[in-house]
Amino acid sequence: MNLYPAEFIETKLFLKYKTRRPDIFCGITKKGSLSYSFHTTTTEEEREKVKNSRALLLEKLGFNNLVTLKQTHSDIIKLITKENIFDYISNPYIVGDGLITKLKDVLIGVSTADCVPVIFISKTHNAIGIAHAGWRGINCKIHLKMLEEFKKLPTKPEDLEIIIGPHNRVCSYEVGRELMEIFPEKYFSLKDNKIFLNLEAIVAEDLSEKGVKNISSINLCSFCNNDLLYSYRRGEERGRNLSFVGIQA
Repeated sequence: MNLYPAEFIETKLFLKYKTRRPDIFCGITKKGSLSYSFHTTTTEEEREKVKNSRALLLEKLGFNNLVTLKQTHSDIIKLITKENIFDYISNPYIVGDGLITKLKDVLIGVSTADCVPVIFISKTHNAIGIAHAGWRGINCKIHLKMLEEFKKLPTKPEDLEIIIGPHNRVCSYEVGRELMEIFPEKYFSLKDNKIFLNLEAIVAEDLSEKGVKNISSINLCSFCNNDLLYSYRRGEERGRNLSFVGIQA
């Protein structure tokens, strides 16, 4: 398995990833005063702040629409089409953890604060996808189920570009021994009598075994780079970064 380092450019609001398709815009928002996640809000004032933050981001990126879901660490994947897009825009609380679309001028996104964002880009078909994958989602194989959905478009695994975004990497992702009953031993490391899990390696190896050849990773840990990214493990229970991908019109 070859896991390539992904390049990115830092701006004031976000990190922009470099891809092999010039019409694709993808990245992750930086930690700051803006908020993008509806499902962590509890008041109308907070929801209004999210609306304003999203509108500013769309303006900066040159897109008109942003679709996200209410994430529950599931394997639920939603296909966004011209027939249903406004259902999702009007209701950001539809449950799911994966999004796929062929539409232009639409950003699809997932919120993370330690979990793994996985971006899918078809080189041969006009399709993109994004998944939110914590250990529960990875155990449900959401990344492989995303791959199966792309095959239906149809897109062959070898024609996909995969970008694994910033998350709590193996350097800092300490877990309990109970997870060793779920994932193979090779994905764990032991340091100072503590157990650490490599979620990225699971995702990359699973996809590679199914024929995906172009997999890259943003080499940033949310826990270690807490000045740049939110980290649930550091006590930021409501702060979220928004990972996004869209096809430019």
